[in-house]
Amino acid sequence: MSTFDASKHPRGQVTNAGQFRLKENDAPTAQLTLPPGAEGFLARKREALLARGFVPATPGPSTAGTPLSAKGIENWWVDAIVRSEVRTDGMAYPVIPDDYTPSGGVGRALSGRRRTYRKVYQSGELSVRMPSVSAIRRFSAENDNETFDVPVSAEGPAGNPISGHVRVTQTSPGRWVVTAINMPPAAQSKVAEAVNAILEARRPTYALAEIEHAGGLLARAKERRAAAGASLVKNETSAWIRATGYNDETGEAILNLQGRHYGYEVPRGVYDYVTTASSPGAAYNALIKGRYESHAVDECSNCGRWYRQGSVHACPDHRAPTGNVTLHSRRIQAFVLGEPLPARV
Repeated sequence: MSTFDASKHPRGQVTNAGQFRLKENDAPTAQLTLPPGAEGFLARKREALLARGFVPATPGPSTAGTPLSAKGIENWWVDAIVRSEVRTDGMAYPVIPDDYTPSGGVGRALSGRRRTYRKVYQSGELSVRMPSVSAIRRFSAENDNETFDVPVSAEGPAGNPISGHVRVTQTSPGRWVVTAINMPPAAQSKVAEAVNAILEARRPTYALAEIEHAGGLLARAKERRAAAGASLVKNETSAWIRATGYNDETGEAILNLQGRHYGYEVPRGVYDYVTTASSPGAAYNALIKGRYESHAVDECSNCGRWYRQGSVHACPDHRAPTGNVTLHSRRIQAFVLGEPLPARV
């Protein structure tokens, strides 16, 4: 259950003109200005939400310019809001609030308070701007490590800056799962792995530069896939081999032999032949037993995957949405629908 205390965060109210006023004092009004072309995008998103009750997070060209520049802060936050996932059934993943800051002063967030602190993380390979690591880690801890979305903008050595969201989950102390939501294939893996490296680093500011010197983001992604282990699929054709799984990065087959689990380092072709044979047990006896040495394996209690005993394991999956609808999510939905922003949940 979420422990996020919305009362610690600002309370604002929107007018029909799109300006919001603080209820607590006589602070000046703030205006959320849409960049050129965003009106049509927002109108299509509103139409889709009304028709289907769900619009996924939609990445696209950044209207805030390069992530290295902090000048486009207004457009950066507009991108973050209008590109968020929205659904009306209460099962959307929460988005880290745009006013998630301890100071709580007056500012230009949807609530009328100061915006969440953003930071740029960069290397020669990639530049990423997103809410600070301290804010993301704190938000995760306050929400029992539920899965949530984080706005990002990124730019590589080739290609225009992209704006979108990553889905993040802290699976254990110091370990995170990150997915770049609906981003193009060329950006998806690099952005996800970059944010993952930043969140897991002891020195987040230098995380990307250190990863680049260690072989780059793609090499790190390969290591992460290796640490994910293998999920098992039930075998319906054999009473001897009850379930099987394979990790392509480590070349490891996991076999459930009459209720006991074993790992074998075997070529993928051997594994495929055994699992698809008319008699998997006979194929195992002919191709694996006595030819490849077995090793002990463990099952992860969180994700259910199997991996070599004593090796590093990293859960690769996010948690299901809890149905906890935050005030910020309600404000995003109201903004998309052109309704007054709620002051209370």
